[in-house]
Amino acid sequence: MSTSTDDITALLKTSGKDRNEALGKVYAAVYQELKQIARKQLQGSWSVDTISTTALVNEAYLKLIRPQQLEVKDKAHFFALAATAMRQIIINYAEQKQAQKRGGDWFQVTYNETLMQSHRNAEELIAVSEALEEVRALDDKLAQIIELRFFAGMTETEISEVFGVNERTVRRNWKKAKALLVRVLRQPA
Repeated sequence: MSTSTDDITALLKTSGKDRNEALGKVYAAVYQELKQIARKQLQGSWSVDTISTTALVNEAYLKLIRPQQLEVKDKAHFFALAATAMRQIIINYAEQKQAQKRGGDWFQVTYNETLMQSHRNAEELIAVSEALEEVRALDDKLAQIIELRFFAGMTETEISEVFGVNERTVRRNWKKAKALLVRVLRQPA
């Protein structure tokens, strides 16, 4: 990426008639990073079969630029917002899948392990997403780290670059974030 973090931050703070042009430049500058985040979110047990990586990036970007007064502090905040938007989109797809499981699509489906694992993963994803919102109410910074690490699949090194801190700080905060998330998940419903 040829655009620096400072350049991206300046573009994100652009307002008025130049806003759309600035957001287009940001999109071009961070597209590959957003695609990598989307790819990580969609692979493995959290996959949603009905959306592609490119579609997830595009939907997330459209969701981000929709509000005319999008307040983005810096590149780290932008990636946290992007990860949140992607998570919300994936959750929506998971909820649609759950609705179909409960008869929302009105056709008979033959049981198989893959189908059941897919629905189980959707339920787990929704539970983790709800727990993340509880963590956010307690500590927004830890919630951002969970989003970037867990949902966006970013490494500690990548997160340290996004937040402009050293890896040791990210590692320490990741331990706190995991402990808090586990505590919230274990609370009775």
